[in-house]
Amino acid sequence: MEGRGRPESGPLDGNGRRSIYIQVRRNFLSPMMLAFDMPSPFNTMGRRSKSLVPSQSLIMMNHPLVQQQAQRWAEKLVAEEADANRRIQQAVRTATGRYPTEQQREAIWQFIQQQAAAYECEENDLRIWSDVCHMVLNMKDFMFLN
Repeated sequence: MEGRGRPESGPLDGNGRRSIYIQVRRNFLSPMMLAFDMPSPFNTMGRRSKSLVPSQSLIMMNHPLVQQQAQRWAEKLVAEEADANRRIQQAVRTATGRYPTEQQREAIWQFIQQQAAAYECEENDLRIWSDVCHMVLNMKDFMFLN
């Protein structure tokens, strides 16, 4: 018998579900999905609304799911690529479908060096690459279609 409390499973439980498979409960709507214009489960909608609000950026920067996915992506990236430049290319290509521009590659490289100095570690440290992946997930090219 199931209780009526908050659902026990969700995107962070490791089951790898996508949003179309998430059980929607009227009293426990996902704040992340609501911020990104999830349609109301209470009535039908002919057209979804579109918005661009600060809470969306804050969720992409701070939500545990986004941070967890960046961490997992970084682990995979570090395991697959030994060279930092190839990691940068692979990360941007995976997120946007194209290789980074020279300006983007240089900006990411500077970010890596800044993080290495801040963490006082080598440039291959997983924390740095987790931050890089998190940054790539927040790139305008990843967030919006042209």
